[in-house]
Amino acid sequence: DISVPGLERCLIKTDGVYAVVAPDHKFAGRESLSLSELTGEPLISLTGDSPWRGFCDRLFERAGLEANIVVECDYTVRAPLIESGFGIALTSSSAKQVDLLKPNKYIRVTDEWIVRPMYLYWNPRKYISRAALQFRDYCVEYYKDYTA
Repeated sequence: DISVPGLERCLIKTDGVYAVVAPDHKFAGRESLSLSELTGEPLISLTGDSPWRGFCDRLFERAGLEANIVVECDYTVRAPLIESGFGIALTSSSAKQVDLLKPNKYIRVTDEWIVRPMYLYWNPRKYISRAALQFRDYCVEYYKDYTA
């Protein structure tokens, strides 16, 4: 989500998107769903200045859908709000991998165009230490076989 002219970048992985619902939610038994199925569902969203929030807003806009955001909060409050049945949230496959919103259920959003590329950025006009270059190369290598 960075748009600064002159920066270089490399793709390290592509994240998928998941809907996160309470264990007793009507979607809890599903393995996948489409973004359009979330229309009208109460959404628990991050605040408007969050890059993830901007990404999710653009998803709904691109699909021609309107998100029914019932609360904006930070990362720490989403899991208990979801678990209590207050609403559902969207999250990334990276968050699912570490079970960030446990004990809730993750359901893959399967629209083909819904992916989030994750990049490392750097300014080629600035000095980049050997350690920073090694870190970049390590990240690329670490995620080379990653599948969202």
